[in-house]
Amino acid sequence: MRRSNADIRAEGERHVVAGLRRRGIEYRLEPQSRRNDIVVMSAIGRLTVQVRVTSLGQRQGWLLTNELEDVTDDRVLYAFVNTEPSEPETFFIPAAVVSDVLRTSHAAWLATPGRGGRPHRDQPMRMILMDYRFPVQGYPPGWLEQYRERWDLLESR
Repeated sequence: MRRSNADIRAEGERHVVAGLRRRGIEYRLEPQSRRNDIVVMSAIGRLTVQVRVTSLGQRQGWLLTNELEDVTDDRVLYAFVNTEPSEPETFFIPAAVVSDVLRTSHAAWLATPGRGGRPHRDQPMRMILMDYRFPVQGYPPGWLEQYRERWDLLESR
């Protein structure tokens, strides 16, 4: 039976919360937020962790909007959770990096011919992919590995 998107999101958030608890990191959930936000108290104070969840079998990446291209606050960290493996995996990426990869990969996608050689049309959706199927300057295959299970980024920010 296929899991709903709501179930997948809840599973990812539970995974991040359980990881915070195991590490003794103080946090609180932001129930009024339309996103899955967790506020973490770090060495420099308040850090917002936006949890983004997917089952990589669906899209092979995380679907986001172009609005995140403008978020570069060093107090925002994204937790991209893949619920596909038996033990979910998490990639913690600073907002400035997410902003850059979204902008750079989207420009590269627009410059790459689509089906039948037709140009892609600009649209507001963006993707964070483990490996892009086209060259993205600064984000070669395997680029995401440096962020795998980087729980230390929560403590050092």
